[in-house]
Amino acid sequence: WFLGVLIGFGFLAWIKAAKNKLDHNSGLIQVALTVVCAYTSFALAEGVFHVSGVLSTVAASLVLAHQMWPEVVSHETMHTMWHMFEYLGNTIIFFLAGALTGNIMVHTPLMDYLHLLSI
Repeated sequence: WFLGVLIGFGFLAWIKAAKNKLDHNSGLIQVALTVVCAYTSFALAEGVFHVSGVLSTVAASLVLAHQMWPEVVSHETMHTMWHMFEYLGNTIIFFLAGALTGNIMVHTPLMDYLHLLSI
């Protein structure tokens, strides 16, 4: 998790550097930096240092969640983009779960369904 904290503070400095309320693209740059922080912390932890990428990503995100908000140019843009990412992730997960379940149900014998209904 220490690696994630370091990466989180590094990206926090980068987000602070991108804070320019007069520039229209600053909000988009800051959103992109939060996404890149998540992927970078996971990839470096798993691929280079062979430690838990999930813990590294969580630690980096906790640093950003605690320290970043006063530096964010557009809070609405940040919330909107992350809600969109959440929606897309949920859609993909449930689509894949439904596809796998449907594939399994086609090959299940009818008698198993009757046993299920009797329970």
